[in-house]
Amino acid sequence: MVKNLIRKSLLEQGQLLSKNFVHKANIDIQNAAIKHLDIKSSKNILSYFPYKNEVTLEIISQEFKKYKNNIFMPRIVSANQLKFNLFKENATLEKNKYGINEVKNEEYLDSASFDLMFIPFVGVDKGGYRLGYRGGYFDRSIGNISFTEKKPIIVGLGYDFQVLKEDFADNALVINDYYETVPFTLAPAKVKTITKIFSNEEGIYVGFKNFQENSSMQSNKSMRDEVPNNVEQNGIAIDFDAEGLKAYMFFVTLADIQGDGIRRLGGWPQFDWDGDWEVKTKEYDGYWISEFLIPWNVVLLKNIDGEKRTINVTTFRYVAETQSWLNESKTSGYRASFLSKLKPIQVANYTKGKVS
Repeated sequence: MVKNLIRKSLLEQGQLLSKNFVHKANIDIQNAAIKHLDIKSSKNILSYFPYKNEVTLEIISQEFKKYKNNIFMPRIVSANQLKFNLFKENATLEKNKYGINEVKNEEYLDSASFDLMFIPFVGVDKGGYRLGYRGGYFDRSIGNISFTEKKPIIVGLGYDFQVLKEDFADNALVINDYYETVPFTLAPAKVKTITKIFSNEEGIYVGFKNFQENSSMQSNKSMRDEVPNNVEQNGIAIDFDAEGLKAYMFFVTLADIQGDGIRRLGGWPQFDWDGDWEVKTKEYDGYWISEFLIPWNVVLLKNIDGEKRTINVTTFRYVAETQSWLNESKTSGYRASFLSKLKPIQVANYTKGKVS
């Protein structure tokens, strides 16, 4: 869930790269790849036609010609299937639905038969986990190589900003036990919710997966910062300094209307504060999701020493059909003990000063 906002952030950073930077970086990256790879001994190689600001393979392609390797290119053959076509000089090319060139012939090679595979990516985490464009084509098409004795060398060419210092999944905090807090029964939730919280240098990513019947999903429009009772909602409250004095509250409705406010010690939630953050929702069959990106500079953080920062958090969900609020900490923003019920988590200390 949180990967979608990481993907969006990385794609936006890619669009900001200057032409001069891209040109020089492409040369440096390709030369580094040539230096470290045994292209000469690789009989079958998967290449690709670059999309947007992906690293090109113009220089590497000259090595292919020098050693007369068999070169293959990706081709989408169905809604969820990718095959690898043999590429020859003067081959017939056609653009697919994404505007990417494809070879049109019936000469394919199975992924397990490659010696070397160049695969594009949007991002990669420190464990080598690839983040693509969300289609899942490459993941499905090369999955069988995990079970082969001889595995191809898989190479991803990218820029420094695409290599994250965190893991996409392993470092995420997972929350899946929720309780009814309005009305305050504290009964286990009757609907399933899975929430993941992940952070990197961009900020805090929060992803909710809300299970319920399609017919019960309500997405009525409202005003920003309004807390309606006729629409599904997700939210998170964060005490960035972990002092128990105030928490910033971020929420979204299924109609993609966002709201935010501050809950201070001894007070009630006040929704007269508007922060600069992102959120998006989407409906699926049997569930809907929301994804938040809350950048570190959304508030003025207290400066602390060390690589880790403790923040206090709690997450919540509103189910419109039953008009009930769900929370994992057994509290709500309108209870006196709210701030003391937030749970501490440790995140990397990415302090960014807020620009006034």
